Amino acid sequence: MLTSTAYNHINIRYCREAAKGVYGMARCSRCGEYFYREPHEKWKRLCLDCWLDDKRKREEDGQRRERQVEWLESRIDKLEDENEALRRQLSARMLPASPMNGFLSHFPALIRFCHPDRNPGDPTAHELTVWLLDAREALKNENARVGARAATV
Repeated sequence: MLTSTAYNHINIRYCREAAKGVYGMARCSRCGEYFYREPHEKWKRLCLDCWLDDKRKREEDGQRRERQVEWLESRIDKLEDENEALRRQLSARMLPASPMNGFLSHFPALIRFCHPDRNPGDPTAHELTVWLLDAREALKNENARVGARAATV
C-alpha cells in the first residue's frame, strides 16, 4: 500500500507531467474527483484511492468466502456423520435381532426332515412341507421389503 508521502510524490509527478501535456485528466466514476492518466489509459475509470479501496474489499470478500466454504465443508462432514449414525439406528430398528432372522437358514433342513419322500404315506408330512415352503416365501418377501425400505432411507 502506498504511504501518503509516496502518494503525494506520485501526484506531484503527475501534475508536472500533465503540465507538459504527457498526462490527461479524468474524473473518477466513483468519487467524482479528478485524477491523471496517460492518454492511452482510457480503461482507467477510478482514481488511485478508489481502486485501492476496491482491491482491499475484493481481498476481504475472498477471505470471507474462504472462511464460509471451510465452515460449510465442516458442517457437511458433521451432517454426513450424523446421517450415517441415524441410518444405522434405523436399520437396527427395522431388522430387530430375533430368532426369525436366522430362521431362513434352517428352512432347507426342516423341509428335508418333513418332506413326504422321507415320510411316505404320512399326510401330515405333505401339509407341513407346503406350510414351510409358504412360510419361507413370506419371510423372504418380508425381508426384501424391509431391506428395500432401509436402502431408500
